[in-house]
Amino acid sequence: MVASPAPMIAAAAARARRRVLGAFRDAGATSPERAIGFQPQRRLEEKYFDALVDFGGIVATDKGTFWLDEAKVAQHTARRRKRAAMIFGGVLAATAAVLGLTQV
Repeated sequence: MVASPAPMIAAAAARARRRVLGAFRDAGATSPERAIGFQPQRRLEEKYFDALVDFGGIVATDKGTFWLDEAKVAQHTARRRKRAAMIFGGVLAATAAVLGLTQV
């Protein structure tokens, strides 16, 4: 039996989220006045950083620095979790349907 890579990918994504958010929170960069320079170190960090920038959770300043908008990050996290729950629910429903159709 081959193990699924999904748990390892999920763990790596969670680490990337913690590293990105931690960098801003540890620096107190939660307002334009406290903005910091930030460069993602790994591909998953870059993807999460870019997603937060696109959503408005990380805001660029005119000086090339960034700050964390905690309210927007909370919204982004809630949407991400809702999407994951909907996908899981769909997979669960499809599995139940397949099992129901294959039972005699």
